[in-house]
Amino acid sequence: MMPPTSSAPHSAGSAGALLTDARLGKKPAPRLRRYYLEPGLRKELPKLHQILAVDLAHVVMLAERGIIPATQAARLVDALRDLRADPEARLRIEPERGSMVLQIEAHLTNAVGESDAGALSTGRSRIDQGATVRRLYERNGTLAVLDRLVALQDALLALAARHSRTLMPGYTHLQPSQPWVFGHYLLGFANKIHRAFVRMLEAYHHLNLSPLGTVGGSGSPWPLDRRRTAALLGFAGLVENARLGRDIQYLADIAAAACLIMNEINDLATDLQLWSSNEFALVELDAGYCGTSSIFPQKKNPIALEGIRTAAAQSMHWFSNVLALCRGMGSGDLAMRSPGHVDAVFETTADMTDLMTGIIETLIVHPSRMGARAQLGWTTASSLADLLVHQGTLSYRQAHHAVGAFVRHCVENDVAVTDATAGLFASVTGLDMALTDAEFRSALDPATFIAACTSQGGAAPEQVDALLRAAAADREADRSWLDTEQHRLASCNAELDRAAEILAAARPAGSHHHPDLAHE
Repeated sequence: MMPPTSSAPHSAGSAGALLTDARLGKKPAPRLRRYYLEPGLRKELPKLHQILAVDLAHVVMLAERGIIPATQAARLVDALRDLRADPEARLRIEPERGSMVLQIEAHLTNAVGESDAGALSTGRSRIDQGATVRRLYERNGTLAVLDRLVALQDALLALAARHSRTLMPGYTHLQPSQPWVFGHYLLGFANKIHRAFVRMLEAYHHLNLSPLGTVGGSGSPWPLDRRRTAALLGFAGLVENARLGRDIQYLADIAAAACLIMNEINDLATDLQLWSSNEFALVELDAGYCGTSSIFPQKKNPIALEGIRTAAAQSMHWFSNVLALCRGMGSGDLAMRSPGHVDAVFETTADMTDLMTGIIETLIVHPSRMGARAQLGWTTASSLADLLVHQGTLSYRQAHHAVGAFVRHCVENDVAVTDATAGLFASVTGLDMALTDAEFRSALDPATFIAACTSQGGAAPEQVDALLRAAAADREADRSWLDTEQHRLASCNAELDRAAEILAAARPAGSHHHPDLAHE
């Protein structure tokens, strides 16, 4: 929702003429206002805090460099801080004026006069101002995603630790493959989420560069201190070449990283939805993350998982949309209108990651059923083939054929894996393994199979414990970086407030800015 709008005629005494008056001599057409200006303002409105931060940092720099007088800067700082205190209530939007920077200029004109308000445009354009605002807003969105990724790692590690010894059936092609350990499975996703953090962090480094001061693409004749405004706004560096101030290719990095995050949580959601079905019943969602049916009273529908999968499907266009926009830009200014779907990238990715965190934190696991299912489906047949190879008479492929024929015989004759014997194996395959029936069954035991999976990264207990420690270290490194960065940004914001306060103190005693006519 936009703040109140006005259709009153404009004059020099009422925030001055429209920007378009001098060159175009005509107000925006109603259709342009409805279909272009008003939607653009609605997209800018959530970025109002960032817009005002950029304005404040720019004024501070202009004053510190002696580009505008300190007293003029003080009046601007007062007016900007007053607006910043409650912008949605105090800023009157007049769509025919154009973008939000012009709305604020009109507000400042009413507050401190046209001369002071116009000084804010010294050494900048809407190109670099808008690009800076977008990067600040997108930085917040990226940090929110990174924070949610760390929280999901926390949840996955906690559940993995509780189930570091829980046997379950593994599946390929939805058919039983080998025994798995549920904690080992979860650690795989913890690793993926850590990699997603690293990938998004790399995109963050490309994002967190200041374009302010690149102006129209060739820089400025004014002695701007771009590093000062970058520091006040928390940027880690500059967009060095002024030609790249309006560049949005960094959004492709963010969109790609976000798409991959959505892909990871989609895979986890797909597995959990399948395994929570009545046919598998290995896990169960907490009732708080389920819905029910208007007709089937028995239903406990995993709607949270379905929501994640739906959002993941819709996320697949994010990357291609950014690339399409970049391709269409050439040397023009399509980026002046930020791609509308980008805000959804941050919101959807953060929200769905948070939703998955809640699902994992409350997931109901059925270890006994998992263990029982791990005994079925001949999941340790490869272990039997390995044993034949170890006896030194067959290659693995020969052993694979022999065990495959034995499994087919047992399935066709309704012989359960727990009833199979060494004698039966010898009679079917013609191979005498010289094992007792107890030794033969031990070779087919899932726990024995897992205990033997001691290769690095395997599912044996000592390997799972090592993976837990490594994943916990990754999580701690991610959290440490995030905490440090958030502290750094808070310090930058405090420095901006301090610098603005110093400027405000330069206002002569008893001097006040004009009444805010936008309140009348």
